[in-house]
Amino acid sequence: MVVSFIHGMKGMIAMLFAMKQVKLKNGRTAVLRSAGHDDAQGLVDYMHLVYTQTEYLNRYPEEAIDSAAKEALFLSGINQAPASMMVMAVVDGQIAGTCQLAVRELTKLRHRGVVSIALVSDYWGLGLGTALMQELVSAARQQGCTQLELAYAEGNVRAAALYEKMGFKPYGKLPNALALKDGRMLDEVLMVKDLTR
Repeated sequence: MVVSFIHGMKGMIAMLFAMKQVKLKNGRTAVLRSAGHDDAQGLVDYMHLVYTQTEYLNRYPEEAIDSAAKEALFLSGINQAPASMMVMAVVDGQIAGTCQLAVRELTKLRHRGVVSIALVSDYWGLGLGTALMQELVSAARQQGCTQLELAYAEGNVRAAALYEKMGFKPYGKLPNALALKDGRMLDEVLMVKDLTR
């Protein structure tokens, strides 16, 4: 079972990830699990790092959450939400990647989920992205989703290859979605995956 459901505050049911170990291509083991309050500072440091490693994410490092208290508040929201889940990958005690699933809550949109993922560059090409995406797909199916959606910045060939491998298909572009400090504009490629197949 990928996802456990627990009663959180106000009687709501939260979606949390049951811990799992994954062997990477380099022989190391990644522990996949939900993030908790104790992970807040580590996640602040991790996000600052990944924002420095690629221009394809939607923030610059200085725009990331800058305090453990703010990150803990963010984590509380995700961990108590009935339609959201964050999975963290830890290798040798260090955060190597995160991914998130947000299932739409309105009745007409409840069949749709949105996914996102980020990895520390040391873990690119080791199978961690695939493992995390597989868990998101499984969790979305458990939630009754029939469609997953994502967007990535044009030019991010690693992301494109992962998403295509996972069965996502492009359906459009958002022109000039990211405005970089150097004046360049990047389009966002919109992708969808049919979970009924």
